[in-house]
Amino acid sequence: MMYAITVDDEHPNHFLLKKFLEEKKHITVLEQFSNPLNVLEKAAILQPDVAFIDIEMPEINGLELAERLQYICPSIQIVFVTAFSHYAVDAFHINAIDYLLKPIEKSEISRVIKKLQSNREQQRIVDGVLEGLLEGVIVEPCRINTLGCFNVYGPHSKMPIQWMTSKVEELFAYLLLNIGRSVGNEELYDVLWPDTEHENGMMNLYSTVYRLRKTLLKEMIPIEVSRQKYGYQIDADGLFLDFKVFEKLTMTLENSDVSNDTETDIEAMVDAASLYKGEFFGARAYLWSASYGEFINRTYRLLSYRLVNYFLSLNRIDKAVVYLKNILYYFPDEEQACLQLMTAYNLLGDFKEMAKCYITYLDYLHNELNVEPSHQIESCYKTLSEKSTTNPS
Repeated sequence: MMYAITVDDEHPNHFLLKKFLEEKKHITVLEQFSNPLNVLEKAAILQPDVAFIDIEMPEINGLELAERLQYICPSIQIVFVTAFSHYAVDAFHINAIDYLLKPIEKSEISRVIKKLQSNREQQRIVDGVLEGLLEGVIVEPCRINTLGCFNVYGPHSKMPIQWMTSKVEELFAYLLLNIGRSVGNEELYDVLWPDTEHENGMMNLYSTVYRLRKTLLKEMIPIEVSRQKYGYQIDADGLFLDFKVFEKLTMTLENSDVSNDTETDIEAMVDAASLYKGEFFGARAYLWSASYGEFINRTYRLLSYRLVNYFLSLNRIDKAVVYLKNILYYFPDEEQACLQLMTAYNLLGDFKEMAKCYITYLDYLHNELNVEPSHQIESCYKTLSEKSTTNPS
């Protein structure tokens, strides 16, 4: 059973709405208000599950009332009742569950109640997971992978969540990149719907935010998309984000002295290198993420070469080979890595792998980039090959 309040300054609408709601037997109307100010006084005591609110009212607009109600009753579900369909945009802006158009129809009441029940059940599941955590039940944490792919996993899930639309996914990706920052509505509009007429773009934004919130709730992802004064913000305290961990592990790398790398520095670089799985956001590679993605790529190459040089200084050529192969796997045109890998194989006496490395590099330049190798790498391979002939293994 759900408990509701209704807020409308027109008594005929009040009567009809209560009649339709209580015919469904899944909902009880606790109280009906014609003055929105009275709602704010009694909401904390009544603690309703849902509020049906008229938008056009004196003293306090229904949209403002809904925002203030959500502070008093954080779990309350909002359904707007209006004679004007254009208010649907603002309804999603407030994070309403739905809206009803006047004159109210029974079929629409049935549809909205099913939606309310579904949302309530999803919230119960989320609450159950949180309760399990408090009681010490082991719940597999949520995961968000952005390096080499863009996959979001709910607790206990082995499959990434499926987004309602590609724009819902892209909105989440953009807010994730800007985590902890309030991103303005206009910025989101410019990034996600630059070729759409402004009013339609804003409508797309609000409905996409609504779908994003719904998806995160359904999949039990502990991230809140919070409404700010002029935009939206997400925070994910305690959630593992691979790109943020990578960033933290490597934040002092560019300005530090290679010769002074400590054991702690090396461990941090090894951990960071293990996180890197390819391009930021993988195949999606959004245009707006290119700059940050290049920063991640550049940092990965830098730390990998430092690890290579560190292991070579210890005569651990086998370990250096691992990082050089990884560099070429992600960046097959990386000449420095090819030069060092050929040299490493030569030192190990593995001339077959040395030749394979050169041929693979050559094929990539010819087939993918349509360019010739530099004189330096041709000369290096020739010199190393002559040494291998002189000193066969």
